[in-house]
Amino acid sequence: MISKRLFVPVSLFVICSAWMISGQENEYFARANQALLGHRFDDAITDYLKAITYSNYREARLIWDDLGYAYLEKRNYSKALDYLEMSAPAFPEDFDVRFYIAVAFFLSHQTDESAARLDEIARNIYFDGRWLEDSMGLNILNEFGDLVPRQSLERLRKEKGVYLLRKGPGTAVLFIDAFNEKNEGLFHYLKGLILDEKGLTKEAQRQFAAAAAAGYEMNERPRAKEGMAVEIEHRLKGHAGSLAWLVHERVLKELGRSDIPNAIHNLEDALHIDQKSFEINHNLALLQYDMGDLEQAEIFCARALWWLEDDAPCHELMGNIYFRGRAYEKALKEFERAVELDAKSASAYHNLGSAYYALNDTGRAELYWKKVIECEREKGIINPEISSLKTGSSELKHSLTIKERPVSFLSYTSLGRLYLEQKLLDSAVEQFRKAMEIAPRDAEIYLDMAKALMEKGLKEEAAGYLDKYFILGGKNEGEARELSNKLKKRSYDENAPATRLVREGQQPQTSSCLSFST
Repeated sequence: MISKRLFVPVSLFVICSAWMISGQENEYFARANQALLGHRFDDAITDYLKAITYSNYREARLIWDDLGYAYLEKRNYSKALDYLEMSAPAFPEDFDVRFYIAVAFFLSHQTDESAARLDEIARNIYFDGRWLEDSMGLNILNEFGDLVPRQSLERLRKEKGVYLLRKGPGTAVLFIDAFNEKNEGLFHYLKGLILDEKGLTKEAQRQFAAAAAAGYEMNERPRAKEGMAVEIEHRLKGHAGSLAWLVHERVLKELGRSDIPNAIHNLEDALHIDQKSFEINHNLALLQYDMGDLEQAEIFCARALWWLEDDAPCHELMGNIYFRGRAYEKALKEFERAVELDAKSASAYHNLGSAYYALNDTGRAELYWKKVIECEREKGIINPEISSLKTGSSELKHSLTIKERPVSFLSYTSLGRLYLEQKLLDSAVEQFRKAMEIAPRDAEIYLDMAKALMEKGLKEEAAGYLDKYFILGGKNEGEARELSNKLKKRSYDENAPATRLVREGQQPQTSSCLSFST
């Protein structure tokens, strides 16, 4: 009996590094931004003040919150409030600024003012997924005024720090980065301290519990203003394009050394500089996917698509994330969107076929796997050794997983396995042979061929292909042993000559029907 097996979609993704930097960045802005990120607050203040001298109003207002934050870290609360209070009305959707103001008021013993700002944040900011429920029945716009499809909102269901700005009956604007979720714990902690001061012990305990749930460690922290450390996660407003670009270039070098953990760390730092960057979010999603962290991969990929919805490879990545998490219906929608955006993408068609197969629609799976072969035939892709590494004048893409063969190889393999399940044995053998022509050193295809030949009753030929599977170092030894037992030709137990010879680095005799091109 042939068991049904799931066809995993192809993951042929690349690290994006196309980057546009508009305008000439003020030298003092650049120096101040670097100082701020390096926690050199005195230097940051000095350079921001110089930058304002050589800037117009529109440029200066971009760094009022940065300057206010620097003064806050230096505990100059009066100066901090001066700049933060100017920034708040200039960016009404930015609740990070309101939080900084609340902290400044709290540490300068203006508890009622602090409580009022914290309450304003609590009324407007969602720290959980309830914003998605509250958006039901509303026309949701992004910050550029575009109507957002429901599917795009569903992708963002795990977002925190979200602000829904009502714009009349039935309409709201969604800001997904209105409050830095990394400050959620401190937000609840401050609320707890204020409630505790007022003698509202139970309410305070609830806030302290919420702070702990958000990852804020309160052990040995003073429950008073004196000596309280200001531990705020600060983000720039995307006005430091050249700095973000430098960090991103460092990431590409780390990937060249296969240092993925450091690459992720530096990309997370880059998000503090430009959280609205498609490239940074996309690449974080890709690396987290490669590391197996599907939850983080989904979050970053959803953000990338929020900032650039019409990127076909990013939809493919999201589809792969959903597919690996067994959310096949969602994966299908993402692959369909990828095909809409790039009708000549072989990988998108293969993935679409895999999604349909996972949903038991074998007819459409077959259709789209055949479409892959048609696509690559039209493109003239006949060389089995091709690479997705591309370099152009306007972009550089560093491949995380180099594509070593056409996608057709995967589609021939998938079609062969499908036909094997359906007992269309001649068709299965034909597909497996075509796959072998593309990748003669892929071990698994020889195991598939051996199964098909055994089903046809060609036991001797099947045994020859099974020998080749062992020679090539096939990983699925358990399944291969089971097949060898069924063939009753030779036993691949611990004492079997063929297996022992392979393990000792020798090559056993193989069937004359097998051709092996190098």
